[in-house]
Amino acid sequence: EVRRRRGHVAGAQEALDECVRRCEQHGLTAIRVRARREQAELHAAGGDYRAAFEEHQLYSQAALDLQSAQRDARARALQAMYEATEARRQSRRYRELSLRDPLTGLYNRRFVDDQLPQLLDRASATAGTVSVALVDLDHFKRINDTWSHDVGDQVLRAVAARLEVAASGGAVPGGFVARMGGEEFLLVLVGGDLPRAVRQLDDLRRAVAAHPWAELADGL
Repeated sequence: EVRRRRGHVAGAQEALDECVRRCEQHGLTAIRVRARREQAELHAAGGDYRAAFEEHQLYSQAALDLQSAQRDARARALQAMYEATEARRQSRRYRELSLRDPLTGLYNRRFVDDQLPQLLDRASATAGTVSVALVDLDHFKRINDTWSHDVGDQVLRAVAARLEVAASGGAVPGGFVARMGGEEFLLVLVGGDLPRAVRQLDDLRRAVAAHPWAELADGL
């Protein structure tokens, strides 16, 4: 461009030919498009206005094609980013589902096996307190036999809701509740001391006993 403006058209054409050769050799599409515009300017500087017009047409079409390709590339990049983000989100979701009991929504035995040892190790290292209670529903088989398994499932879900409230009542965050299987649950409370945990568990026992179970089935 500098040579063309100084009137050195032949030298400018030589430099531009070398530029085009390198662009085609290395696949430098964007620079090749700009070279077409410069070629049109060179034709005009040399007085060949027809060739300048034709080259400018080629430049305009190439510029449009380049813009379209760049838009497509950006769209593909955004789509790839979205798909990667969605895949990570789905992966986290499926992992969370694999750690949940499908009936009650509580954590399951797999979660307990993974998290409880870590929780106990941290408590040991910091001289913290962890209270672990096994909660079992008495005479649960009689509920299934007398009122049906559907009523039994409703009872389990209602107890699970009470247990989640109890799990959030630890002295510090980090406790959880899990369904171990059947009518057995594990309640983990973090912080506080043993008398406090005993009081919380007794409050839980009374809350379950006082629940209006007859709303689920007569005589329950």
